[in-house]
Amino acid sequence: MSFVAVTRATSRERVAGPLVARTLLLAVILLASAGGMLATDSAATARSIASAGGDWANLLRAMAALKLLFAGAAAVVVLWRLSAPISATRWGGYALAAGAAWAGPGLIWGLAHIALGALLLHGGLIATAILLLRDPATGARLAQITARSPLPNTDERLSTRNIRASPKVEFRSGPLIGAQSPPILRDPQNLVGETSRRRGASGRRDGE
Repeated sequence: MSFVAVTRATSRERVAGPLVARTLLLAVILLASAGGMLATDSAATARSIASAGGDWANLLRAMAALKLLFAGAAAVVVLWRLSAPISATRWGGYALAAGAAWAGPGLIWGLAHIALGALLLHGGLIATAILLLRDPATGARLAQITARSPLPNTDERLSTRNIRASPKVEFRSGPLIGAQSPPILRDPQNLVGETSRRRGASGRRDGE
């Protein structure tokens, strides 16, 4: 299905334009993240740190920050998808998945609801991946980007298979002392044999 066909199919039931859909999704993400951070009070966090230890708490919070990067990457992909028209039902699915993924790190950061935070985080990421894979607009947009990318020019690709080795240059001494004849191009394969013949002739002249 082409990108134009997907646009026409969802134009009747779209929730809003791309700007409004993205703005609403960002609002959901901010509310979910704030809700996850504020779900645990300071007293519960202090008790968790006291029972688990400072080093363990720092490790868990470092993992929560790392997981937040994963949720951010998923949100970027969803925002890229929302540049095309989308139905209200599909947008709701993306909003729920993104909200769950962004609420999870906040719960893990509070250290009182670690299991629930991990469940929401990983569930939201998996749901986002499934929605993107089953969304026909995602494949249509990827096909459109691939069609726009320029193909490599075959005329510019050079091949070195037919490049032959350059012949060697040999200088011959002329009849006058110090005079030399112009350079003569020699075949590299016959150069060794000719050198051997010259050495043999020079040896016979020395023997005479």
